[in-house]
This record gives sequence, C-alpha cells and structure tokens, in this order.
Amino acid sequence: MKQIFKGFRIVAVLILALAYVGCDDDDVILPQIEAGFTQTINQDTGTVTFINTSTNADTYAWDFGDGTTSTEINPIKSFPTGVYTVTLEASNSAGASESFEDVITISIPEVVAFPISFDNPQVSYEPTVFNGVAFQIVENPDLSGSNTEASNVAEIVNSGATFEGFFFELGVPLDLSTDKSVKIDFWSNTPINVLLKLEDGNGPDTEVTVSHGGTGWEEMYFTFDSSSSFSIITFFIDPTGTTAGTFYLDGIEQINTDDIPCLETELKLPVDFDCEGIDYATKIVGNVNFTVVDNPELSGINNVASKVGQITNVGANFENAFFNFDVPVDFTTDKGISLKMFSTQALPILLKFEDGTEGDTEDTQNHTGSGWEELTFTFNSTGSYNDMVLFVDGPGAAAGTFYVDDFEQVSGNVSTPCTPEMAENIDPANGDINWTFLTNDANTTFEAFGNTSGEIVPNPVIDAVNSSCNVEKFTKTGGCQTFAGLGTELATALDFTNAATNKVFTMKVLAETQVTEVTLRLERLPFPDTDPAQDRVATITQVGEWQELTFDFSDVNTGTYKSMIIYFERNQPCDGDVYYFDDIKQVAGGVGTTCTPETAENIDPANGDINWTFLTNDVNTTFEAFGNTAGEIVENPVLDAVNSSCNVEKFTKTGGCQTFAGLGTELATALDFTNAATNKVFTMKVLAETQVTEVTLRLERLPFPDTDPAQDRVATITQVGAWQELTFDFSDVNTGTYKSMIIYFERNQPCDGDVYYFDDIKQVAGSGGGGGGGGTTSGLAQNGDFETGDFTSWEVFENGGSITIDGVENNGGDWSGKIVATGSSAAGSNATLKQERKGAGVVNAGDTVQITFDYLGGATAPGAVINIQIFGEIQAGGVSFTENPPSPTFATTWTPYTYTFTVPNGADVSGGITLQFNSPCGAVDGCNSTLNLDNVSINIL
Repeated sequence: MKQIFKGFRIVAVLILALAYVGCDDDDVILPQIEAGFTQTINQDTGTVTFINTSTNADTYAWDFGDGTTSTEINPIKSFPTGVYTVTLEASNSAGASESFEDVITISIPEVVAFPISFDNPQVSYEPTVFNGVAFQIVENPDLSGSNTEASNVAEIVNSGATFEGFFFELGVPLDLSTDKSVKIDFWSNTPINVLLKLEDGNGPDTEVTVSHGGTGWEEMYFTFDSSSSFSIITFFIDPTGTTAGTFYLDGIEQINTDDIPCLETELKLPVDFDCEGIDYATKIVGNVNFTVVDNPELSGINNVASKVGQITNVGANFENAFFNFDVPVDFTTDKGISLKMFSTQALPILLKFEDGTEGDTEDTQNHTGSGWEELTFTFNSTGSYNDMVLFVDGPGAAAGTFYVDDFEQVSGNVSTPCTPEMAENIDPANGDINWTFLTNDANTTFEAFGNTSGEIVPNPVIDAVNSSCNVEKFTKTGGCQTFAGLGTELATALDFTNAATNKVFTMKVLAETQVTEVTLRLERLPFPDTDPAQDRVATITQVGEWQELTFDFSDVNTGTYKSMIIYFERNQPCDGDVYYFDDIKQVAGGVGTTCTPETAENIDPANGDINWTFLTNDVNTTFEAFGNTAGEIVENPVLDAVNSSCNVEKFTKTGGCQTFAGLGTELATALDFTNAATNKVFTMKVLAETQVTEVTLRLERLPFPDTDPAQDRVATITQVGAWQELTFDFSDVNTGTYKSMIIYFERNQPCDGDVYYFDDIKQVAGSGGGGGGGGTTSGLAQNGDFETGDFTSWEVFENGGSITIDGVENNGGDWSGKIVATGSSAAGSNATLKQERKGAGVVNAGDTVQITFDYLGGATAPGAVINIQIFGEIQAGGVSFTENPPSPTFATTWTPYTYTFTVPNGADVSGGITLQFNSPCGAVDGCNSTLNLDNVSINIL
C-alpha cells in the first residue's frame, strides 16, 4: 500500500513539473509593453500635441488631469493656463498594460484688461509712453495709506513736459453702459492732478481730471459721462503742468458710481446721511436724541435702503435737531428747502435758519402722519445762514421717534402780495377796453373753445410787469383741436371807421411752458373763426415771467368788430401747455402804414460816425451777399415802433448756399481803432422773418470775405416778426484799422431759405451805448443801457438798500442803474438787480457766453461787497449751475468789465440764464457802497 502512495507521489510531481514547463513557454511569447509619450506646446494658445511613443500596445487611455480623457493615439488638446499631470495607460489584447505620466505647464500670455493689478506674470503690462514718461513694474515701495499690500505696482517717472503720459491698449474694451466709474490707487508726495482719457471707442472720446492730495497712496475715482465702450485708456499726471518726479499706480478697476465712498467731511446741503466721511454726531446736535441709522421704514417715497436721521422726542416743548453747517445756506435765489420725514402722528414741523447775514427766518409745514411725506419750506429771505434748526411739533410736546432724510435746497415760492384790480371796462360803449378780470365772473371770462379750458385764477407770478391779483388761465389740453383758442363777444362793436377809435391793444401774457406766438383776432361776427376778420401776431419771448405784448390795428380803417379772439400756438398740436393773460387794454398810438423816409446817411468813416440807413436803393449802399445768397434793398416789411423807416436790406440764405455765407462791404475809409476818439460800438436793427438766431458783425483789415486779422462780435435775435436793435461792442479793441464790414446771420449753419432784414447800422459812443430813446437789447440782455428811463426788463429787489435810475451819471445815453447798499449795527441790506431768465430757447449747454457792462464806484466801506452771479435756469423751476465772476474793483471813472464763461455740458438752461448784481452790506455801522451800471450786455459768442 505504501508503494502505491509512493508511486502516486511520483506521478503527481511529474504532472506538476510538466505544468510549470508549460507556463514558462507562454511568458516567452507575450510582447513587452512600454508606455510613453512626448508633447509639443504652443504657449500662445495653450494647445498641446501629444506624440505617443508606446510599444506593443493597441489601446490607449489618456487622462489629461483636468477631468477630460481621450482614447486617440496622438490626441491634440487645448488647456487654459495651469499645471496638469497627464497620464497615458497603454494596453494590448493579451491583457498586458503599462502607464506613463508627465507634468505639463501651460502659461498663455494674457491681454491687459480690467481690473489691472500689475501682479499677473502672464500679462505684459508695458504701455505706450509719450512726451518723456518712463514706466516700469516694481515692488510697492510704500506699504501705507490705501495700498498696504506687498505687491507689484507701476512706477511712472515724469520728465517735466506738458501732456506727457502713457496708454494701455485694452484686450477687452471698457464698457461704460452700466458702470461708469474707474477707481485707482495712486501715490504722490505732492498735490497733483491726474487726467484719465478713454479713446478708440464707439462714441466720442471722454476724459475726467481728479486732484490728488499729495499724501502718499490715495484712492481716486473718475466718473465718465458716457455709455460707450473704449479700447484705450490714457493717463496724464499733471497734464497741463510741468511737474517732474516719481509716482506709483496700482489697483485700476471699474466700479459702479454708487459704490464710490463719500469722502466729503463738510456738512452742507443736500444732506442724505449716506456720506460716511461726515461726522453727523458732532455736527448735528440740539436737545433731542439724534442719530444716523439704517432706514427702518422702507415704504412710500423712501423705499430704498439707505441711511436716515432718527429723532427721538421725549415730549418737551421746542425739542430740536440743530444742524451746524460748514457751508452756509444762501437764499439769494432758491428760497425753498425740501425734506422727507416719517411720522405716524399728524404734527406741525417748524424749520428755522439762524446765524445769518439777515435776521432769523422760519416756516412751518404740517405732516399728516401717513408715514414718509415730502415737506417743502419757503423762506422770505435773501440772507445766508450757518445754522438750521428742525423742530418736530414746534412748541408742542409730542413724544415719539421720527425719521428725516434728503434735505435739499429748491426754488421755493415766496408769495408776494398782489395788487387788487381797481377798475374794469369790457364794453366799448363806455370807453377804451380795460379788461382786468376785476371779478371772477362768467361775464368777464374769455370762453375757451376747441376742447380747451379757460378760467380766472390767482396770478401765479407776481412781478414788476404784472402784480394784479386775478388773471385768466388757458390750458391747451392734450389732444384738443389745433384751432383752439378763447373768445368773447363784446357788448358793443369796435367801430374802426371812426377816426377817434383807438386801434392798438396791449395784453400781458405769461407762458408757463414754452415761448410761442400769440394772435389777437377781431371779427365782425361772434367767434370762432368768422370772416371777415383782422389778425395781429406778437411773440412771447420768455418763460416764467409776465411780458406785455402789443397788437397794432392802426392800418385798419373799415369795419365794426364785435368779437375778440385770442390764440396761443395757433394751429399747432395741443400738448397741455399752459398760458395766462391779463390787462387787455385799448390804447392810443400805432405806427400805421406810412413809413418814415430816411433823411440822412453816412457810409464813409472819413465823414464821421457811420450811419447806414439805406437812404437810396443804390449799389454803393448795398451790402454785397456772398456764398450763393441774395441781398437787396427793399421796402420795410414791418413798420413798428423800433423801425418805421422806408428802406431796409433783405438777406436770403438761399437753400443749399455755402455755410460761410453772409454780406459784406468795403468801407471807403478804414476805421482807425488806434485812435481813442474813434467810437467802437455799433448798433443795428434786425428783423427775422423765420427764426431767431445769432448775428455776427465782423470787422476786417482787408476786403471780405473771412480775411484775418479780424474782430467779431455776436448778438442774438430773440423774436420773430418784429424789429429789434442789437449792439456790437468793440470797446476793448485798441489796435488795428478795419476796412471791411461783414454781417453773418446763422454763421456756419446750413442754408434753408431763411430770410432776414437789417437797417440803421450806427457807430455810437460808449461801451454798449445807444443814446436815449426806448432802451436797447444787447444780445440776451434787454434795456441794458436803462434808456427806457426805468427798470423795464429788470427785476429789482431793494432788500434794505436802494436801486434807482440815475439821470446824472451815465456812459452814453441819458440814464444808468444805481445800486446803493447801507448797513448799521441794527440791520444790513442786500440790494439785488437782475436780468432774469434771458435767452430761454436760445442759449444751450456748451455755449460760450460773454457778459459786458460799464460800471462806476463799488464797495467803499468795511462790510460791503459787490457780487456778480450767473445762474442757469430750469424751465420748470430751479437752477442747473452757478457761475461767480470776479467782483469789479472800485473805480472813480466809468470802467468796462468783460467776463466770458461756458455753459456746462449737460446743464438744463431751458429757462434761460440770469445775470444778477448783488450788493450786500453787513450789520456794521458805516457800511456802504454805491455802484452805477450801464450798457449791460449778455451775448452768445
């Protein structure tokens, strides 16, 4: 038995040995796999081409290390910048496999794009430099201020040239459609201006200049008025100056304008409590608990998350929040203060101003307790005040918590007592018509027709032209008939066959929304539009103030007229415009139909001052039109009080003419402006048939056209269909002789057939002179030489001083305006004289405007000041900008004054501009000043 098992063991060993021999034979026939790859890298694009070097494999599995795979033999793969471990597993059908991996680094160069930090090694930050600037990237040399991080910054070295700088070409355009501000960190150890300019965009280039305080690293914010995209950003350090030195730049990024932190530290209007730079706790005190908190009542008119002022009353009398302003509140022009207030109690709110140049002033408005409400307070003062005091419940004892927000100065509406109407006549049988709207009665109301409305209302604007209490309001309701107007049937017909009948009518008008033509129509039968009839048209030339128009029927000698019709914007679409009219009076006068023949003329300076009257229709006295336009001497088409002469020159800007077109003449003798005796002021009467425009009078040394050297002066036609006298003042020119005289209407503007007339070109004495009779209009100013003998077209506010017409002192003509300021320890004064809201519809943002005047005297004692201010008027109310020309120095003889400025871009001047002369005198014994003004002009250059 043991032998059997022994044999079994031998057999088993033999079998096992044979098996091992078989396995060794299989290993020998399998191929050996070697996995491997190489690659080529395009670092500009991040594209990698893999070259598979594996052997004895027929299947490949790639893992690119970024979550993607491939089974291609030689894949091509694009990577973003980064470091990747790429693995290749190679295998064959017999089941053998091997892996190989390699690390690749991708570094794709990046374009310069916002934000710019100078720390990305992939970006080439080298800009284009010009005019001497040196630029390099360095480590931040001063870890302080707004840039405490160790990082790379740009070093800029100025050589000291003007307008040296550098620019980046952006790989991704800077889009200002939403976020319009750029923030930078900038280092300088001297105060300096930095200008950022954006160029190469889909809109006009735009630039902003910001001042650096010179304290090292500071954040600077540039906000652009554009919605375009730009591909170039240019930096100028001290653009117009010659500062040399080293500066550093970092952290250039685009932000939303709302995210600019408030760096203001002064408390001044407007106040919204959102400026983190103002220490409200220190500057707002009083005897209430006042603090600044997040708005806890997001509702109604104040539903946006922001900071508000919280006032907690304990219930004592006259609890108040006391605002100590760093910048005084001046009520010279805008007399209103609006604020938002939250209260659940109906309470009186008292707002008071103290510590001012005039006595304390206050106003009370009632809050209804409905939550957030806007209250507007009006102050009858022209003073300037340092302190504002807010009393919740005034003298009452209401307790509770209240919130205030958005204090701002607004135009306000200080009521002036009206002058009650004393008499009225609406029946021609009782004498001349004097329609004053004495009573609010149906019999005295003009009836509106054409789906419009008319009613007698309180006078909305009490001014020097019309201070009466009752006027009629006319509303051209949107969608009304274009023939709409107002009319009345007279009790007795006007008999124009009677030589004793007065045929001139005056009417006071006020346009609330826009200038327009006004038609007065007389009909023989009841209105509306019943022929035969007589129409006369006059033009409203200003908005927001009363103006007296004249309608002259003197040339009508037949017919009796029973109906009177008034049209505003006759035959024009209705869009809700509002007009007021008053004091329709039948008066004597009128120029009639007979012209006044010219009796004298001088067109040669050798014979004295020029007096070009077109006495004869002669080629020698005709200005020659050039630029494919036409000029001819014709009969005066409009005989009125300004110009009733027979002959005038007509100028037609023929459609398609050259834009430089005008008229000119060569004088027989040159005007010698080196001679002190030469009068250098010219007046000219003009009539626009089709549109208002600027008129340029150009004096050249050689024959026209457009031959330099030359002198230009510009004045503005402000009305259509009526003669107007313009003034062109060359008083500041003391060199040169001038042989040619050129006249441009709508200079450099397209030609579309507009027609103009001109007459009576006169050379007169004085700066802006013009002599007595009627008062001149110089550009936008009216009655600037006071030759009406009164303050027609001026607004007068004596305010404790005096403003009078002076018949002794003048600088040409018979009159001047005189402002006297006086003060004592008991009270001061603040006399103010204004050319208010001139040029509505004519002056525009971006216009260059020049004011000139002659003056005598000035501030003469301590406490007296002479101020000149210019305001941009918004048609709906309010001021869009303020310009403060330098005060005139004291003068013992008549002295010319000229100031030129540009209306800011974007400014709303729909209501025109206001020129104000202001002479405050403090509450100081002996304080006094006297200022005479003459020949005031406002011209658009």
